[in-house]
Amino acid sequence: MTERFNKLKENSIRLETLANANIEKRNELIKEYKSLKKDIESKESEKDSLYQILEIYKQVIINLRQQTYVKISSIVNHGVKTVFNDKYEFKIDVKERGGKPTCQFLIKTKELPVFVPIDKSQSSHGDGLMEIVAFLLQVTVHTVYNAPNVIFLDESFRRLKSSRIPIVGRLLQELSETLNIQFICTTHDESLASFANNIIEL
Repeated sequence: MTERFNKLKENSIRLETLANANIEKRNELIKEYKSLKKDIESKESEKDSLYQILEIYKQVIINLRQQTYVKISSIVNHGVKTVFNDKYEFKIDVKERGGKPTCQFLIKTKELPVFVPIDKSQSSHGDGLMEIVAFLLQVTVHTVYNAPNVIFLDESFRRLKSSRIPIVGRLLQELSETLNIQFICTTHDESLASFANNIIEL
């Protein structure tokens, strides 16, 4: 009887030891679980913060892009209206395609008060509008991206009517003064050359 009691006591002690060990193990696991949970919550918070930062950057980029389009439209529209006496109005249409912005140059006239792509506007062909818009876009690139303040123009206005050349000359002077850009032009048109500060004849 005594031997049996001792065995029961030993088994009881062993079970108690195992139980205590399991309790310690369980406590360790609980502690580890709480630590992991805290880390996960911290990472989730960091992830949320990163997403918020990304959204802010995205909005800043969108705002800067919009400001750029407004500035481009303003310069081009001013030049087009100046040269063509308010005959045309210019704007940029921006759309998102595949996560990337694409822009289209649109024009409308007094005769057709609906914006259409500039290359599909019948009135723009043969009038020199395309050359003026191309020149003004070149100017905006220099101003928006802080490029060197010198622009070379090689017979850029040869398709314009002679009556518009003096207007272009005054526009060049205005843009040079307001945007701090120096224009170096090659031309056979003496009327345009008369607006230059310096003339070199070849």
